[in-house]
Amino acid sequence: MARFRLVLLSMLAAFAVSAVVSASASALPALKCGTGTAKGEWVYCVEGTEIADGTTKGIEGSLTNTAKLGTVVAGTAIKIECTVGTVIASNSVVEDSGASKGEIQFSTCTVVGVEHCFVKEPIVVKFTDQLVGTVEAGLAEDEFKPANGLDTGEFTTITLKGTECSITGTKLPVTGTQNCKLPGAETEAASHTIECLPGGSNLDISGNETKEAEFTGTFTVKLSATPTKLWSVRDSTD
Repeated sequence: MARFRLVLLSMLAAFAVSAVVSASASALPALKCGTGTAKGEWVYCVEGTEIADGTTKGIEGSLTNTAKLGTVVAGTAIKIECTVGTVIASNSVVEDSGASKGEIQFSTCTVVGVEHCFVKEPIVVKFTDQLVGTVEAGLAEDEFKPANGLDTGEFTTITLKGTECSITGTKLPVTGTQNCKLPGAETEAASHTIECLPGGSNLDISGNETKEAEFTGTFTVKLSATPTKLWSVRDSTD
């Protein structure tokens, strides 16, 4: 019996140590961009060098799944689903200080939840965004806002159409913010994933009756430069 207790205690101790190590590993500080002293600020890092103050790097990308925007219109829950989404290279850049701005155009869209309706295409979304999240724990996210300002701005206005659509002509101005995850962004690579989930949505459909909205969509984004450059999201350094 004593031997059994000893083995059991040893197993419990090993499990406790493993749990501590695992928890520590999942909350490691962010990797640094450069060799100086870390500043605790997320920045874009291109081949080991932080983007210089006042400069930008062009980006481009595309949707890798079906983007979905869900809300309520005239008491009916609907979803607008698009299978094509393009980050427009001529209008999209990453900047110094972890900021960026750009344009996404969605097309090949359907309206789910109400019959005979479709949307005017392309749906043009213009945005600014900022790297956020806890640098000390290596948890970077991207917070998106309307390009023309959070207080009065709109990401886009979606127009419902269709001669037999019961809510044809309805306009859906999309406002608010959207936080998206950046899995693996600290590793230098040619392209990176931006994963937007409903849990990061703080969106509204404004107008006569404001309703909340949720967005889902995953994008792959790369620098527009030729030849291809490796880039990442890391901690700024002095």
